[in-house]
Amino acid sequence: MQKMTRENEEIRYQNEELPFYITRTFGRRPSSDDTAHWHQDVELLYMVKGEKTFLFDDQKVTVREGGGLVIMPHILHQGLSSSCDFICVRFHPMLLCVSEYMEKTYVLPLTENEDHPFVVLDPGKQWMADVLHMIQRAYMFYAADTEGFPLLAEHCFFAVWHLLYVSLPHAEEPRSESTRVSALKKMLKHIQDHYDEPISLAEIAEAANVSESAAGALFSQILHDSPHHYLQTYRLERAKLLLYKTDDAVTDIAFACGFSDSSYFTRAFKQACGMTPLQYRKDSRLPYRM
Repeated sequence: MQKMTRENEEIRYQNEELPFYITRTFGRRPSSDDTAHWHQDVELLYMVKGEKTFLFDDQKVTVREGGGLVIMPHILHQGLSSSCDFICVRFHPMLLCVSEYMEKTYVLPLTENEDHPFVVLDPGKQWMADVLHMIQRAYMFYAADTEGFPLLAEHCFFAVWHLLYVSLPHAEEPRSESTRVSALKKMLKHIQDHYDEPISLAEIAEAANVSESAAGALFSQILHDSPHHYLQTYRLERAKLLLYKTDDAVTDIAFACGFSDSSYFTRAFKQACGMTPLQYRKDSRLPYRM
């Protein structure tokens, strides 16, 4: 059976004994989806209001109000910043693997299917509408703190997986990851592990054992970004989380996120977000109104 490990993005499960995570992102509240990442969890999204575009390798997909998305484990993806309201559910596949038979027969044929690294959920199709309904139910059970909530949440996960299993083709061979994506992941992991330190392009390239020019080409071809801009964007996303969750001084947050100059941090933040860090802190904490 699969061993639960964390990969790339650190998922903070609401209960460390239960490897799943349920949340709802309102308006400007920060989301870790806005930088390229991957994880070992299955990710389910339901768009309550607005729309959001996601980047998978070189493919863009837009999830609109009432629709959703399923992202399989280990898939490199990125959400492009937008002001929207969506439910996010993540769960580790081990929750479905109650036996080796279940894992081999019902879980791996989907998680290893390279033809379906993600599924855009169209509410106009009945089985997809049923998946969207289960995502909403899982969130409602969580938000209401329903007695026995973990049992109800797992019921939703199994129901979603059954719908996926009977509706999608199954993998005959394990998914193979391209050398390009594998190298890019190593560089992204180095940035995400060391964003609070000075990082040079040479260090980023060395993490994947490629040249600096090759590193730049991989970022450009797959993420349509540069290593420097990705690093700065990641630092700013971490800063958003600290501004939202803590009352730490802006200078302290700047240094904690790898900026050596608080004035430069403020200028970069305003250029990227259209407001100062303090304005963002105030705005992100305002009650959301539909």
